[in-house]
Amino acid sequence: MTRHRALIAVAVVCSVASVAVAAPQAFTLDPAGSTLTISGTLLGQPFVAQNPGSLTTGYTGTFLVDLNGNSFTLNSDSPNALNQPVGQRPGDRTTDAQPANYGLMRTSAIPESLYAAIQQLDVYVSTDFRQPVQLDAGGHFNPADVGMFISGGSLYWTMGGPSNYMDLHGTGAPNSATTLGSLVTAGGVQTLTLPIRLTGTRDIEAPGDTVIVFDGQFVATRAVPESGLGAAAVAAVALLGRRRRRQMTFDGPGPR
Repeated sequence: MTRHRALIAVAVVCSVASVAVAAPQAFTLDPAGSTLTISGTLLGQPFVAQNPGSLTTGYTGTFLVDLNGNSFTLNSDSPNALNQPVGQRPGDRTTDAQPANYGLMRTSAIPESLYAAIQQLDVYVSTDFRQPVQLDAGGHFNPADVGMFISGGSLYWTMGGPSNYMDLHGTGAPNSATTLGSLVTAGGVQTLTLPIRLTGTRDIEAPGDTVIVFDGQFVATRAVPESGLGAAAVAAVALLGRRRRRQMTFDGPGPR
């Protein structure tokens, strides 16, 4: 291979590597680090956990992140809320406990005890309809630049009789988290941390009588490939060296 052809090969390899780096990258949510805790009111009164820890759960799913220099865009594969270790009351068309993401109850039993559970909750996180998120020199960003709303889920509640139902789809508001998010790379792992504070208001018996506030963060990671743009170029140069050595061996000067 001539030097001219080798340089062309290096350029082609670098170009291909550059395109690969520019493609959206899949970040996998860590359910242990990706947790949201709920608080708020249920039919006008504050609620507490039905069982220890039943106001907090982890989330699984995938973020697709398109990083371009010091900015990025993000879309999600609907992060899904995990179920509590034990069932929560009420279930679908029953007062019995069923698998649920969250279990809550009203603090006061006056006039009646009130139990509620959220089932099959998933959310959508995206920078759609927004400018790309800007990163500072330390890889930090404003979490308000990333939106979130509930794309699926049901709220069941009961006061002792048959359970009632409300579709939570479409519940959302601006992300009001104040802690900075981050996108950093260390030890061959790229980590996206997105703080979340979302307040959703629903009307059950009176306007705005049920408020659910989601607080927490999503943490998603991906392994950073060892073979990047620089490695591709080094490999091409190494290939050039091997070919030149072979050419000298087989086509070198004849006997003197």
